[in-house]
Amino acid sequence: MRQLNERDPRGESFRYARSRDATRTLGADLVHINIRWFAIHMEKLADYLDGLENWLGMLVDGRDKAYAG
Repeated sequence: MRQLNERDPRGESFRYARSRDATRTLGADLVHINIRWFAIHMEKLADYLDGLENWLGMLVDGRDKAYAG
């Protein structure tokens, strides 16, 4: 996430190779993106975030049950 944010803090440049004024959006040093590697790691990130959501949901449910009775 940090690396993505460093390259594209607004979350827009990654989608487009060039801006409206035709300048490169990600810089000249980024020539290729390994889509397979990117997809694998985004899937891992999605799984991790899904797990966090489930864990937080269980914590909230436990808290609610503790206060209810």
